[in-house]
Amino acid sequence: MISKHITCKPQNDDYGRLARYIADASHKGEKALFSWFSGCWTEDDYQLAIEEVEMVQKTNVRTAKEKTYHLMVSFRPEDEDKLTRDVLREIELEFARVLGFEEHQRHVGVHKNTDNLHLHVAYNMIHPERRTRHEPFRDFRERDRLCRQLEQKYGLTVDNGRDPGRSPTATHETAQTYEIHTGQESLFSYAQRHKADIMEDINRGHSWTDCHRVFLKYGLLLKARGNGLVIQTLDGRLALKASSLDRTLSKAELEKRLGKFEAAGQDFIKACPPEQTYTAAPIQVRPDRGNLYAEYKAALVKRRDEMETLNQQNKRLYGINQEAWGKQYENLKKTPMLRTHRQKLLKEFQMKKRRDLEAMRQIFRGKRAEVRNKYPFTTWNQFLRHQAGGGQETALAILRSRQWEVQSEGTIGVEMAGHYSPLNTKTLSTVDKMQKIWRQEAGGLYPPPELKYAIDAKGTVIFTIPKGGTIRDTGTEIHFSANDEKVKDLAQKLAQAKWGQSVDLTGPTLKQEQAEKVTITQVRSDGFSR
Repeated sequence: MISKHITCKPQNDDYGRLARYIADASHKGEKALFSWFSGCWTEDDYQLAIEEVEMVQKTNVRTAKEKTYHLMVSFRPEDEDKLTRDVLREIELEFARVLGFEEHQRHVGVHKNTDNLHLHVAYNMIHPERRTRHEPFRDFRERDRLCRQLEQKYGLTVDNGRDPGRSPTATHETAQTYEIHTGQESLFSYAQRHKADIMEDINRGHSWTDCHRVFLKYGLLLKARGNGLVIQTLDGRLALKASSLDRTLSKAELEKRLGKFEAAGQDFIKACPPEQTYTAAPIQVRPDRGNLYAEYKAALVKRRDEMETLNQQNKRLYGINQEAWGKQYENLKKTPMLRTHRQKLLKEFQMKKRRDLEAMRQIFRGKRAEVRNKYPFTTWNQFLRHQAGGGQETALAILRSRQWEVQSEGTIGVEMAGHYSPLNTKTLSTVDKMQKIWRQEAGGLYPPPELKYAIDAKGTVIFTIPKGGTIRDTGTEIHFSANDEKVKDLAQKLAQAKWGQSVDLTGPTLKQEQAEKVTITQVRSDGFSR
């Protein structure tokens, strides 16, 4: 299990909106199993409890910080059968105790989407009686420690709080989130990768000029921001706190040794061309990723060029349109007429102008949507999922290689470096096998009921059975909803189609013991026992 504090800026803090999301999970792909609340005077009215919390938060007018703490706890698929309602309530109470919110009001919900069962908690940071604001200090340490304790207490899969396939240097929470969602190296990880060389050169330096030269060597720039220093890329698009890379890089520590901070001048920056630069390279370890990554970069260039062309066209037509309407407006003002008639015509003129501009905007919205549909990705992970959905086995294998080395299940085609073309019409090997099994099970019905599938960010192919239940194929394991015999039978047939008769069914706690065997993990589809 993994816990995360989802931060929110004070101006975006809205307890009621978060609590309602926790209860209904109307976002695409999510399903709310059940929800509850604690610490409120009302006992059975969820909405009334929200209003009560909002009233308590309004009584504290001193703090300018956020008043809501959003916690998410995610569980492994193989542990879902152990997570009963009572266990989930006990887990939430333990987190409330560790974080110091045991006496605070909170709304809790359990969600089930295509990836993992997860717990959402909205804590009111304002104490209901003292009206003081409580903010846990360095809560990530206590949360990680509690996760390990709860895993032992309830027999859950032990998780060290990190994705095993992610870059071993990524310890910054924002960097971890970026790498999970994009599959690309973060700026923090890039700086960490060169940290030893950077620190060695900086420790040898005796001036701010020497310090700036070290960072420029790696395509980075040290700049003052607020009361501290940041390390940013040369284009200024990305930055991180200098002290997050190393404590000795804080402004106070460097000024003790080098004197008052001196910024690098533009002439000096131009005179120090970088030897390396940050490129957001893929974090996957497979050697055959190069051609696909070249396709991805080429597609991004095409997407950006087409979007820029549309923007330029829009800007040019907007200028022509404004000029034409401006001339009509001047002619209208010069035409002699009664004042009341002029006001009426001006009102009609403004309405026509707005309709004309809105029609033009609508046309360009449609054209931009066409480009987005043509290139439905902006990150490396999205590109891989898009390609895998079109039958690209190499893309699926690369997605899975974030966790472990696996071989592609089908024939790997030869990609052309730097070339991107729309999706092919092939089908993934595992999808093809599952569709054949599904047609056989349909018993001659034509057309057979639709079997939906999706591919998540880790390369898991998730089949959704029409009458409920899921089958998850990770490449080395198959997880299925254990309370449905039909789903269990389909999962076993899929495993046998992939690996033959040597299939190991070991119950709810499952791992693959041998390379030629697959472990079939039993997971309750509802996420809890009734």
